[in-house]
Amino acid sequence: MATAAEGGRKHVVSAYDLRMTYFKRQGHTVLVLDGELGPYNWPDVRAVLSSLTSEGDGSLIVVAEPQTYLDASNLGALVGAMKTLRETNPTRTVHVVTGEPNSYLNRLLRTAGLTRVLPPHGTSDDGLATLAGHRTES
Repeated sequence: MATAAEGGRKHVVSAYDLRMTYFKRQGHTVLVLDGELGPYNWPDVRAVLSSLTSEGDGSLIVVAEPQTYLDASNLGALVGAMKTLRETNPTRTVHVVTGEPNSYLNRLLRTAGLTRVLPPHGTSDDGLATLAGHRTES
């Protein structure tokens, strides 16, 4: 699978009703999930996440809003991506763009107790701003 190139070059992977676009921004990888995250496409999501987490040294921002459905397999793929990043470098993280504070995905992360390991953000710019703060502290 191709790497996420810096400078706005985007890569697109399609799987069933899901389109995954990824690119580099400010040294981090941004993955945009557009479509339904159902039980039939989690192997493709896991493969893309695995590829993206094994390259580079930045963190990963997953833009997953507006999602109205996310099954346990895809949630597990996000947690697995976070674990892979942390194994290579403890300062690398996965941040999830959930949109509104009361969105389905934000509520799901809170209910599952995952907001500490998969911090939710309203926008990708919010996530990048948080990461910029983390990078200056290290």
